[in-house]
Amino acid sequence: MTLSGTKIVLAMGLLAVAASVGNWCYRTAATGRSVEFWGPSGAQLLSGPQTIHALKLLPAEVAEQQGLPARMPWPGGLVVVASRDVTQVRGLAHLRHALVQDRNYGWSDATPPAETHWRVALVFAGGGEQVTAVFSDDWLHIGRFDEATQSIDSVACPDMADEFKRYFSSSGLLEGWEETDDAKGASTDGESDL
Repeated sequence: MTLSGTKIVLAMGLLAVAASVGNWCYRTAATGRSVEFWGPSGAQLLSGPQTIHALKLLPAEVAEQQGLPARMPWPGGLVVVASRDVTQVRGLAHLRHALVQDRNYGWSDATPPAETHWRVALVFAGGGEQVTAVFSDDWLHIGRFDEATQSIDSVACPDMADEFKRYFSSSGLLEGWEETDDAKGASTDGESDL
């Protein structure tokens, strides 16, 4: 039995379409809730941003006690006291991948921002857009800063807490803070959008 070239090409085309549909279904199932939480453009920025800036957050009264002037106000009585361009820090590809995987979150365990002490924010920016991921001081919660409402929507991430702690400590991501008057680099245009 001989197969004609047309049938082989057609079979390969159908196989390629089936593989594409299967991949799309898998990706949607693996990242659907994350994309909903971060927003479509936010999820794209988390997956491959052009620049990433880390912001060190402190309660305003703690910053004042430590002699650090409030650089930039944030919701919940927080202020940005330092910023750092972390785009080139090793391991960020793994962190970004983890942030868009549904299995890494405790979706039924959201905590209101008022009950969470936020430690650091990562601003993922590119193409004139940005998304800000905020991490709690115990690494058990992650939030998305909403510029429009000046609020933080949060979700539990207990399965990632130990990995976040280990990564942020070992990568040097939290070292070398630059204390600036305007927390330069916190947005794509050099001005503070937060």
